[in-house]
Amino acid sequence: YKIIQDKFGPCLIQEFLFGPKYAAVFLVNERTEPKRFFIHKCIREYPISGGPICCLESTHVDSIYEYGLRLLKAINYCGLAQIEFIVDDKDQQPKITEINPRFYGCIAGAISAGVDFPYAMYRLAIDGRIEKKLN
Repeated sequence: YKIIQDKFGPCLIQEFLFGPKYAAVFLVNERTEPKRFFIHKCIREYPISGGPICCLESTHVDSIYEYGLRLLKAINYCGLAQIEFIVDDKDQQPKITEINPRFYGCIAGAISAGVDFPYAMYRLAIDGRIEKKLN
């Protein structure tokens, strides 16, 4: 760490985790109530060493949903959030690796699975509320 800090200045070094990668996408209203939700598992990235997901599978993992929603409630978040997790091979626990408060690269996977986040966000912005659809 000291060698890196001496060369580049103050930095944060993150542990490299081995295990399957998931992304949980939430659309929550101003009271942090989930209105839309989608989880996908990464099947393939390009480049294979890590990069944008080019093949995914829709899935559901209760612990990922619970951890993600608990985080958003703790920070009183409103809007779209994509939270990436790796289920650590060492202890089989999901670990948060990043949070994106924006549309993400493989949003078409959610739309293809019937969760149209862009349209739902538009309706939420125009109407101030939308019905809850957590498929």
